Amino acid sequence: MNGKLVSAAALVLALALAGCIGPGGLKRADPLGGTSWELTQLDGVATLTGVEVTLQFDDGQAGGSAGCNSYGGAYEIKGHDLAFGPLHSTLRACLDEMAMAQEQRYLQALGQTSAWEFGGERLYLHGADGQPLVFSPVE
Repeated sequence: MNGKLVSAAALVLALALAGCIGPGGLKRADPLGGTSWELTQLDGVATLTGVEVTLQFDDGQAGGSAGCNSYGGAYEIKGHDLAFGPLHSTLRACLDEMAMAQEQRYLQALGQTSAWEFGGERLYLHGADGQPLVFSPVE
């Protein structure tokens, strides 16, 4: 009888932990916290060569380089819902008009983000326009 009780307790514990453990280990309340990304696709096309656009998540704050300017702000994550608070950026002008246009479109799309998901090693941020922002991990 004692052996059956121990087995039952082990099964209950294993099932309880199964909801808390994912392929990468223990799930955190914020699965994006402590991660860094580089934008690879905007509006369904590859980003400009030589213009680095980054996004880091840490302790409820997100930010990085939008290509010409640094930006940052708060974010909130609930399940697969993701919302950014007001994003602030420096106000340097880009010498390259295409880089400036990409930066403006990126910051606009980031501000409209409503959901996120992982696909392989990529991060997808979804918004109202239907085209996800696609990021690769920064190592």
